[in-house]
Amino acid sequence: MDSLDWDIVRRASVNGIGDTLKEKGTENMLAELIQSFLNLLVFVNWDIDLEGLRGVPPDQAKESLLSLRGLGLESACDY
Repeated sequence: MDSLDWDIVRRASVNGIGDTLKEKGTENMLAELIQSFLNLLVFVNWDIDLEGLRGVPPDQAKESLLSLRGLGLESACDY
């Protein structure tokens, strides 16, 4: 079970998430990507449980990840 409440992250302000990621230097872009990914999970699975991703075929996961603005092929394929 995740130790982080991902639904809170999904609903948080981009700036709030960005403040947490400030050390990366691209905090707002990363915050938007995180929220887009979590919203995609809820849209596709009606759930935010990341365990549900274990059974997703790699090609389908890559296609979904590449649909997120700002996420490139290198990052999507590292999953």
